[in-house]
Amino acid sequence: MQNEDLIQKALYGLPLDTKTATDNDGGSIQKEGQTKAGFLAQIDHSFSPDGYYTEGPYYQRYAMYPFLIFALSLEHQKKDLKIFEYRDGVLLKAIDALLQQTDDDGEFFPLNDAQKGMSYYSRELQLSLALGYYYGNQDEGLLSLIQKQNRVPLTYSGWKSAIDLAKGKGKKFDKRSIYLSDGPKGEKGGIGVLRSKEHELIMKFTQHGMGHGHFDRLSYSLNYDGHEILQDYGAARYVNIHQKDGGGYLKENKTWAKQTIAHNTVVIDGQSQFDGKVKVADRIAPDEFVFSAENQKVQVVSAKENNAYEGVELFRTLALITDESFENPLVIDLYNVKLSEEAEIELPYHYHGQFMSSSIALTRNQTLSPLGKEDGYQHLWKVAEGEADQEYEQINWFDKTRFYTLNVASNKGDQLVMARLGANDPNFNLRNDPCFILKRKGQKGNNLMASVLETHGSYSTVTEASRNSYGNINSVTISFHTDEYSAISFTNKQDEEWTFIISTVDKSSQTTHEITIEDRQYKWGGPFALFRNDLKQ
Repeated sequence: MQNEDLIQKALYGLPLDTKTATDNDGGSIQKEGQTKAGFLAQIDHSFSPDGYYTEGPYYQRYAMYPFLIFALSLEHQKKDLKIFEYRDGVLLKAIDALLQQTDDDGEFFPLNDAQKGMSYYSRELQLSLALGYYYGNQDEGLLSLIQKQNRVPLTYSGWKSAIDLAKGKGKKFDKRSIYLSDGPKGEKGGIGVLRSKEHELIMKFTQHGMGHGHFDRLSYSLNYDGHEILQDYGAARYVNIHQKDGGGYLKENKTWAKQTIAHNTVVIDGQSQFDGKVKVADRIAPDEFVFSAENQKVQVVSAKENNAYEGVELFRTLALITDESFENPLVIDLYNVKLSEEAEIELPYHYHGQFMSSSIALTRNQTLSPLGKEDGYQHLWKVAEGEADQEYEQINWFDKTRFYTLNVASNKGDQLVMARLGANDPNFNLRNDPCFILKRKGQKGNNLMASVLETHGSYSTVTEASRNSYGNINSVTISFHTDEYSAISFTNKQDEEWTFIISTVDKSSQTTHEITIEDRQYKWGGPFALFRNDLKQ
């Protein structure tokens, strides 16, 4: 750090000559339009203004140590650089962004290539937490995480953290609903995290993430009390386990884990987004439409993706609803697929737990065969299938101590496919996880997939008592759908009714909207609203 020439080269880099270089997953080393190099350029291009790291939290955890240890050296030797204030303190924001992407057990959301179970207990986070506390705003919530780690780095920030803990300082770290933009200027989509009680909903609409990215735009996952309910598979890899290809990425990481069908998002005609081409996906990002978490009773995240499939416009809205009529928050899902021509629409749900029942009569296959030949379908066994014969269907499953019911506004002729992972896996590299897939013959124009997911009831293996295993929702219907608005209505067993409406073209909070549904007038301000209807009206 005493050699000024080396410091300048480290900060500002050497001449760029890597335009054609790629990593081993096909991602570009030098980004399109990149004209700067060096440490400061890495900070500029690796982190969004909110501190999101484009490869996802697993690799952000890995990257934070070299970023921060060099930043600490610069803070000591070149104080005039004010490195922890650079880009509005983006390195400190990155620490908070990383911690916000953890579940109740401290495990990082397994977005993109990620090994599940990695958490803020990792060695890389020891320095991050201490520096975040000392150079940030002395957030005592970070002290509670440092105390959980039960160790500090041998730095002044580590010493300061230990001293303050010894003085009795510290409080629970504040995990909140948060929107984290992606891209150097925050212009390339992002992720939305909605939290209510024990529920965490994560919607992903980031840029691709280079070689470690997955073809999963507009996907979402759901946690309850630290457990995955609807999961993101993560990576097909067993890090540092020699039996599994030396601990490196398995070939199934490309043939399964990265494919669209491996995620909870729409697949068109059995093909992955962008035809599975990394370079194409890297150039184009989705658009955030709405993120709103000010009202804890109605939290909404919504995004659009118009480039993943040619001639297809995808628009998904997820709402986390907390209402005293339900024992747990509900997840409303409005997923519109606008087609330029007929196509098959499939929406998979990768659930944890044991399937209980379905209102759709299922026929169990006597012999197993893969669902397809490529794009991840070759790894799914087709276990059972059935066809919807009404306009409201339910799929019910159980995990840990809770029951879950997906209440679907269906079309007659929609199909339900039960599947399980493990086909064409000769070396047993994949977990044998279950999923179900909702299939629809998409028509030219708008095709709205609408549902409400309810967490309900309980079961005790000690008392062997089951409570409210069927849930409280009684019906779900698409009550209004045009190019400008989408609305879903649902009732419970107490004959109470709710209607959720979103404008699909105007996201301004200043706009007033008014529509009529079945002789009932709805008027509201802003892009969305939830109404509790008076059925006596």
